[in-house]
Amino acid sequence: MIRVLLSAYGCDPGRGSESKNGWGWASALAASGQTETTVITGAFNRQSIEAHGGLANTRFLFCEDEAGVPDQVPGVLSSALRYRAFTRNARLEVARRRDEIDVAHHVSWTNIRLDSMIFAFDGPKIFGPVGGAQKFPRRFASELPPWKSAVELGRNVHVDLSARLPSVRRRLKSADIVVCGNAETASFARRAGAVRIEEMVNTAGSEQWRRPRQSLRRADEPLRLLSVGRLLGRKGTNLAIQAAHRAATQRPIDLTIVGGGDERARLEQITGPAKVNFTGQIPLARTREHYEAADALLFTSLRDSGAQPMVEAMEAGLPAIHLDHHGPGRYGRGGWAVPVAVTDPETTVAELAREIIALADDPQRLIDLATATTTRLAEISWNAHVERAIDWYASLTQAS
Repeated sequence: MIRVLLSAYGCDPGRGSESKNGWGWASALAASGQTETTVITGAFNRQSIEAHGGLANTRFLFCEDEAGVPDQVPGVLSSALRYRAFTRNARLEVARRRDEIDVAHHVSWTNIRLDSMIFAFDGPKIFGPVGGAQKFPRRFASELPPWKSAVELGRNVHVDLSARLPSVRRRLKSADIVVCGNAETASFARRAGAVRIEEMVNTAGSEQWRRPRQSLRRADEPLRLLSVGRLLGRKGTNLAIQAAHRAATQRPIDLTIVGGGDERARLEQITGPAKVNFTGQIPLARTREHYEAADALLFTSLRDSGAQPMVEAMEAGLPAIHLDHHGPGRYGRGGWAVPVAVTDPETTVAELAREIIALADDPQRLIDLATATTTRLAEISWNAHVERAIDWYASLTQAS
């Protein structure tokens, strides 16, 4: 068996996003039966992992992430400082276990600009899949409150400059393989001098838990759209609401919005003829009920490394309408989703509305798109991810 060190700061069987990603890699490697895996993860994951029970040929090491981080530090900065503390402690674990590792693989956090414990290992290293180099589309800055717009445009500049930072370039050049989740991040890796770049979506999918819909929706029923994600400015939920209202001037439209965040009050002020329902943040089990009830996912994130709701839609056999860029652009391949170009707010909202109306008028197309989710999900499954990773492990360990 190949002895793998898995760097997974987020790794929790009961949560989504980064935590779901780390756990997905750990459990899929265990299921493959081809690796002995040491997972180094944040100590905050211990309770959930131990309650779940062990994984075959897998051991978990828990590293603290709180050293030196005051409680009063705000959320985003606190998260960054905690990740740095975790990485510092994890590097010590890696140094102590060099003789127990054949290959080191980083999977969380999924940001190409951040450090990782794997760079303390002097053997074969795989960094990713990662994202983090996609930029907010400048023409949509007017869709955000002024201070959020300034933050996003400032981040765009920082992304461009980061590819020139000696620390970033040194890390990416030392990785045997840099795995990128979207085209923007692959371009960043090339500019920073990465030796070998592979592309793979950030988050894989599991098997479908619901068969794609087989029956036609009645023509007199509203088209039931679903938007899932945190209510943050960059998530573009306002575009989904605007498009639903515009489409509803011609067809009956219901839009359910699942997620919480500081944008809710502003979003609730967008009025129009569509029926819009906010659920707030709810558990995954209840979110799945909304996937089951919907006709299509409407995913309008303006900056997204991955696209977890699109993966969940595929798992639910549910087609999607999405913005054709960043991570969503990759997930949307395969004929199961309807892409909409990211041009400017007016044009993009108008095109979203046209696609909504087109689906409302063509129930058979909804079924055809839903059927295609099965094939696309198999292409981005955990099994497919792990098969590629094990091939990389084998080639790198044989060459070292």
